[in-house]
Amino acid sequence: MDSESLLNMLCKQLLEYDSDIVEIARFGSSVYAPEYSRDLDLVVITKEPKEYIGYMEAANSEELRFDVDIAVIRLGDNVRESFLRHILGAFEVLYGSGEHLLGMARKLDDPNYAEARSYLKGGREDMELASKASDEIDRDRRVRSAFENLFHAARIASTVYLSTQLSRWGNIRRKLPPVFRERSDQYITTLHIHYFYEGNYPRTGLEDKFSKWVQDVEDYISELERESAKKWIPTFKEYFCLRN
Repeated sequence: MDSESLLNMLCKQLLEYDSDIVEIARFGSSVYAPEYSRDLDLVVITKEPKEYIGYMEAANSEELRFDVDIAVIRLGDNVRESFLRHILGAFEVLYGSGEHLLGMARKLDDPNYAEARSYLKGGREDMELASKASDEIDRDRRVRSAFENLFHAARIASTVYLSTQLSRWGNIRRKLPPVFRERSDQYITTLHIHYFYEGNYPRTGLEDKFSKWVQDVEDYISELERESAKKWIPTFKEYFCLRN
């Protein structure tokens, strides 16, 4: 089966388990970097949540070629802001109109980039611990984690920005303005894939090169933060037209 057929089958299985579902959307890396994604994150909005294990059993069937993780939200419940921005920054509605997700978006306050900067801090702390590690395995783990934290800082900043620019539903790399899209590509392929997953980070001049990456990501966050001031929230009709 192709990806679209698999997603349709997934929605069907979830709806068979819970007929009260009003919306299903995928979000995260399967949307903003599908060629690198190793799993699928779903959010399910339902009138009356059922046993969570049932959603997981319905979603993780033998026919699917990927692991599925699910967040279940009761219709009308409040959602933690950082998680909601993570969903809204890069998502695709698979079932339903998207009206309920848009309704949650309207409750968001002005964007807060503190979480992105917290990951920057975590990256610096990991690199400091790496410099003190006596064991090579521990040092390697810390270095890779340091670069991964920089990637997450940039990723979170991107999703915060896009959650305030709801004319840009969908893929982060495709929907960010070109100058940001090119940098987002670089963070994914270099920091996330080459440095973290593959462990192919610089062995010479490591601390200097890490400092340059920190500065680059700091600048990226600040630039997105300034752009967020140009906030536009569409009406539901405008959103529906954008999707079609």
